[in-house]
Amino acid sequence: MEPIPEAAAVPSTEHEQTTVTVDVLHTGSVAIDRALAYEEQTWHPAPETGWFRSDSNRIRVPVSAYLLSHPEGPVLVDTGWHTDVRTDERGHLGRVLSSMFDARLPDGAAVTEQLAARELTPADLASVVITHMHSDHVSGLDLVRDAPEILVSERALADATSRFSQNRFLAGNMWDGIEFSPFGFEESGLGPFGRSYDLFGDGAIQLVWAPGHDEGQIAILARTDEGWVLLTSDVIYGRQSLQDGTIPGLTTDREAARTSLEWVRSVAGRSDCVAVLPNHDPNVQPGRITPQ
Repeated sequence: MEPIPEAAAVPSTEHEQTTVTVDVLHTGSVAIDRALAYEEQTWHPAPETGWFRSDSNRIRVPVSAYLLSHPEGPVLVDTGWHTDVRTDERGHLGRVLSSMFDARLPDGAAVTEQLAARELTPADLASVVITHMHSDHVSGLDLVRDAPEILVSERALADATSRFSQNRFLAGNMWDGIEFSPFGFEESGLGPFGRSYDLFGDGAIQLVWAPGHDEGQIAILARTDEGWVLLTSDVIYGRQSLQDGTIPGLTTDREAARTSLEWVRSVAGRSDCVAVLPNHDPNVQPGRITPQ
C-alpha cells in the first residue's frame, strides 16, 4: 500500500502488513450553531457561539469516538461526553459552554458503556489518544483514567495548560488529575505540515499534525485491510467541507485550517483511501467501517 501523501516516507516493509479495524462510536450528540461547523461571512462578531442568533441556525450533530483494533491492543480515540452530562450539563460544561451547546448522552452511549458492551474496560486498552483538547473530545477523560496511557500531542497539551489558554478556561476541569503521556511530532513528510507520530512504529496508526481549528489538533490515518481510513477530527465537521472547502467557524489559525482542510481533500481523492470520517458528520453511522 502506498503512503499518504506521495511525499510521505514509505512504511517499513518489515511491518507493512500490520492493519487495524475501525469502529465508530457515537458518544452522544450536541446542538451547535451551524457557523461553528461552517465558517460564515456575517455582521455577527462571533456567530459560532450562537449567541443572539436564531434557533433556525442550530444543527444537532454526533459526538464521535473511535475504537481501533491493533495487534498490540485496542486504541480509543477521544472520549465523548461524560455521564455527568445526563444529570448536570451546566455543572459539567460550565456557564459559557452550556450557553453555546446543548449536549445529550443517551443511556449506553458513554465510552465506558460502549467498551463494556464489547467486554472491555479502560485498563484493557493499549492507549487512549486525544485529537485535541476541546470539551466534546475530552469530557469523558475521567471515565478512562485507568487506561495504561492517555496520549496527547505536546503542542495540544502546552496550549491547553498555558496560563491564558481558552481551552483551560473552558474545559480545564475535564482533565483535572489526568496523567497525560505527551508525544512530539516527527519530520515524517506526512500530513499538511509534514509532521506526524507513528503510534506503534509499524505505520498502521499515524497521528498527523493538522492544526488550524486547534493548535495541537491531529488527524489520524489508520491502515485497514481494504485501505486507509482518515479520522479528520475537527479539521472538517462534515462532508460539505470536502465539497466546497469551507473551514470550521472556530479556528486558532485560519490559514493553517485551510491548509489542513486541503490536505484532507487530497487524501479523500486517493484510490487507496476507503473512508473519510469527520467527527461530527451526521451521515457517518456508528459501527465497523467497511469500504464504500
